[in-house]
Amino acid sequence: MVRSVADLQGAARMTSVAERTTALNDEQRAAVEAAGTVFVSAGAGTGKTSVLVERYVRAVCERGLDVDSILVITYTRKAAGELRSRIRSAFVERDRPDLARALDGAWISTIHGFCNRLLKAHPFAVGLDPRFRELEDAGAAVLRGEAFERALEEFCAGGDEERLRLLATYRADGLRRMLTGVYETLRSAGRDLMLELGERPPLAEAVAAFREEAASLAADESATASQRGSATEALRTVIDSAPAARVVDLSAHQARGPRAASYELARKAVERSSLEELAAHDRDLLQELLERFAAEYDAAKRRESVVDFEDLQLAARDLLRDSEDVRDSVRLRFRLLMVDEFQDTNGLQCEIVDLAAHPELTEIFTVGDEFQSIYGFRHADVEVFRERRAHASNLLTLRANYRSRPQVLAAVNFLFAGAFGDEYQPLAASAEFADPVFGHPVELMVTDKASYRGTGEHWRHGEARAIATRVRELVDSGEALPGEIVVLFAAGTDAERYEEALRLEGLPTYRATGRGYFGQQQVVDLLAYLRLLHNRYDDVALATVLASPLVGISNDSLVLIRRNATRRPLFTALEKGLPENLTAEDERLLRAFLQRYERLVSASARVGLERLCDEILAAHDYDLAVLARWDGSRRFANLRKLGRL
Repeated sequence: MVRSVADLQGAARMTSVAERTTALNDEQRAAVEAAGTVFVSAGAGTGKTSVLVERYVRAVCERGLDVDSILVITYTRKAAGELRSRIRSAFVERDRPDLARALDGAWISTIHGFCNRLLKAHPFAVGLDPRFRELEDAGAAVLRGEAFERALEEFCAGGDEERLRLLATYRADGLRRMLTGVYETLRSAGRDLMLELGERPPLAEAVAAFREEAASLAADESATASQRGSATEALRTVIDSAPAARVVDLSAHQARGPRAASYELARKAVERSSLEELAAHDRDLLQELLERFAAEYDAAKRRESVVDFEDLQLAARDLLRDSEDVRDSVRLRFRLLMVDEFQDTNGLQCEIVDLAAHPELTEIFTVGDEFQSIYGFRHADVEVFRERRAHASNLLTLRANYRSRPQVLAAVNFLFAGAFGDEYQPLAASAEFADPVFGHPVELMVTDKASYRGTGEHWRHGEARAIATRVRELVDSGEALPGEIVVLFAAGTDAERYEEALRLEGLPTYRATGRGYFGQQQVVDLLAYLRLLHNRYDDVALATVLASPLVGISNDSLVLIRRNATRRPLFTALEKGLPENLTAEDERLLRAFLQRYERLVSASARVGLERLCDEILAAHDYDLAVLARWDGSRRFANLRKLGRL
């Protein structure tokens, strides 16, 4: 008897799986179906998230793995949430609501989330308070700053001439930046807090070796123009007799690509040698101050039962490394371990992944792209990615881009190939766009930073002016409306300069700077005030409110308040009376704030959110301050929206 597939039980599910398989391109299908441990190098817009989702779902639905036996690590909470949501939708599409519900307890998180969950189950094994909480970046920075102040004060308390000379040479801010940076770097690498200078070649030898490499690269016709330009400029500025202070930072002469590998090693050797020469004389004193700071910071965290990101990683590493029972239970739990954004990991995180994976039973699937490594400030090390890729037994690549038009990718491939050489993997356009392209699809405007030296104008101002002029031309010619033009930034730090230039050209703007609605400054201010009404001892909320136009006191007064708080939190400094040495204006602002704040605390218990937001704005004249801005109407609309949420 022959029956149609459509008549069979579960036929809809079979058809949908077949359709999904067809939807994958050949590269994606190979990555999904590859057996064992797999390393995937995925370019931007090539559908790596779709690959992760499909591989996860097939492991559960087709191979029979339990949701609890799969560990997925990605780099941000937002990415983890999106991945969980897409996997849940895929289970629902397969008519498996039971698996969709099971995802609530699935191991899908950041590396810090995984470490937190592991340590919550075994706090006593690593000496943690079971009620410990994770310290966010802002709170950790405050604790580190206070700990360093205490450590430096104790370090210099005896009046020793050498210690005072150290303070005079590097200054307090310089010492803080240097040692907290060393502290974070060593801990993120899982290393002991030792300033290991060791044997080093004389600086003159390092400079001579670097100049030799630079001359070789500058004359190499197979090198890119960018590489030869960096080498030529280095030869001009780095002379044989250069003192250590002049060559301690050569980042301006950096060159990328395989042709520049030996050049880069020599450049870093000069930086390392010069830094060691500067610090060699003070190594013992710096080591003592580093240890004092570390002890003060650890004590502060213990008092408040908090851990920072590095504590989570180090404690989890130590737990997995030193406890055989815990390590075995974790390794026997996970049959599939998936790591997204692998280019943004470091050596310590890789060690945790290796400890969590059974050497024979756990399948490891990693995805990343070295050209999207953006978290260097969090101690990500792209060399880890390159090393793992070089030793991968099953290396696959995703090149088909579904995000950009062919004309855009052609320009990107041309520019990146010139900058990165053979390391760069060109992207191929695979998406179809209904609308045709008219005119020049890509127009490149180059800013010559060097031409602005000595002019008194920052190059970004000139670039902003040039962009605004070009946008004005596009609008005047009828090629585009203002609302059809988007200006994107690598970071939103300088967005205000570009917005100001566009406004001077008479162009309306809407600035998001990548933060979204809840990242708008006026929304941040109002949310901080609402948090302060809920808890007056919220230090971050209080500092935000006092520094904002809601109150508007000076930074000097914030410092005085901090010093006047003999114990945390900050509000205690205001409860026992205003600090001495405040300016008359700041004293007036603080007294007015305290009167209005107490009145609003009372009102918060009996009025709704929208009414409370209106009263906050009116009491502090914040609405007038917002409306006085050139884009005040938009900003004020954001405030009204918050009250209606």
